[in-house]
Amino acid sequence: MKLKKTILTLSLLGSLFFSATAFASETSDKLATVTADVTQSEAKINDFKSQIKDVQSQLKINEETQAALVQQLDKEVEKLADIKEALIQKEAQQAEVAASFLSSSLDLLSGLQGKEQIEVQVTKLKEEQSNQRIEVASLQGKLTQLKQSKQELTANATNLGQEQAAVEKAIVVKKATIEKLAAKVKAEEEKAAKVAQTGFAAPIEGSLNVSSPFGWRQMPLGGGTEHHDGIDLTGSTGQTVMAARDGVVIEAGFDASCGNHVIVKHDNGYYTYYFHLTTIEVSNGANVSVGQRIGGMGTTGNSTGVHLHFGVATGMWEGFVDPAPLIGAA
Repeated sequence: MKLKKTILTLSLLGSLFFSATAFASETSDKLATVTADVTQSEAKINDFKSQIKDVQSQLKINEETQAALVQQLDKEVEKLADIKEALIQKEAQQAEVAASFLSSSLDLLSGLQGKEQIEVQVTKLKEEQSNQRIEVASLQGKLTQLKQSKQELTANATNLGQEQAAVEKAIVVKKATIEKLAAKVKAEEEKAAKVAQTGFAAPIEGSLNVSSPFGWRQMPLGGGTEHHDGIDLTGSTGQTVMAARDGVVIEAGFDASCGNHVIVKHDNGYYTYYFHLTTIEVSNGANVSVGQRIGGMGTTGNSTGVHLHFGVATGMWEGFVDPAPLIGAA
């Protein structure tokens, strides 16, 4: 019988190791995924900052180029105005010469030469004026392009800033998620630590005082002997009774012998039993976590005083094993 108990205990420890590790790993994986996502997002932020810096540099060059072109355009416009003024004067002189040539008795040859000379000068000024207009138009076109480019660069910088802000906002949310996941991982580690040595955590807090051990005993209310399928832990009325391991509530109700009781099935295939409760605070089918309050200690059912009957079994109402060494009460 002792060997059988040892084998069952080792089986419990083995199943705990794999289930607790897998459970913690799932949350840890989520934490690692979100953390990696934040790292990538922070890299994006740096990329956005670099792009914005480049755009701002281009905007500065654009503004400097615009300023230089504006100065050059002012000079060229001024030059065009000078040419226009010179042309007006020369055309007026041309008109005077033409009038004098027709009305005076000037030397014909001399008059023709003066007229031709002025016409050449007028033609030259008109060519300069035409070329100067082209130069001015070219500069104006470059300024228009620079202004359009500035608008595009400004819009690009705005978009990059908005994208950066969106990613930064997402990072805040993800970091909050990281904090929650980290807290959950810590809680799981603490929970796993509670059951790391035996497979089950103690169902009550504080010292574990066993008033009646597992095995054959004299029936408390008389009538011969019986096999006690669990251990009785002393305590006070209403004292918190906790789930000894994660699991699902299979039965929660009242029985004439067990009183108010809860039975939980666990991921390792074992069942835990909690009898004589004053209150039941879970329902059938509910998922419970190790350390979660499932009821208050009492003395309902076949009981001689306030205590918790705690049992561990390989099946539903069968295969009971001594829970004392599993919760450190032995």
